[in-house]
Amino acid sequence: MEKILVVIDMQNFFILGPMGTPEAKSVVPRIAEKLKRFEGTVYVTQDINPHCAEGTEAFAVYPPIQSALPEDAKYFSKWTFGSVDLAKAITARYQELAADSAEGDPVLDVEFCGVCTNVCVISNTLMLKAFIPKASIAVDASCCAAYPPDLHQAALDVMQSCRIEIR
Repeated sequence: MEKILVVIDMQNFFILGPMGTPEAKSVVPRIAEKLKRFEGTVYVTQDINPHCAEGTEAFAVYPPIQSALPEDAKYFSKWTFGSVDLAKAITARYQELAADSAEGDPVLDVEFCGVCTNVCVISNTLMLKAFIPKASIAVDASCCAAYPPDLHQAALDVMQSCRIEIR
């Protein structure tokens, strides 16, 4: 089974900037370690908003995360909570693998981490689940954060109810 790790919005804006929270900072070491150990393809989303324009320091991936990313990571800028381009890219890879597989579904394991659990993480996981419902889609709860923390758990509960595995 092929593995994909999706890192959601681990940008300066959401770690140290106006939207930064202690919760977001706390997951940085765990995500960096996960990236260093991960064997598979890594996708990275970067949110664009009026305070976080492409090319600015706010838009950049937080340095401890950036340094842990593989050179061949695939980046997706997005103007909304969920990235249609990300979902299309993963769906295309899923379809390639499924066409070559005699085993049937699932042929792809996609795991999500990042911020904010209750906004962008949930939006991207649910969108991908709609695109490829038979794929293995999971969230590493220890590598996600939201503020306030009760929204983190609420989002995990909703994702689990939609058959997204919480690891």
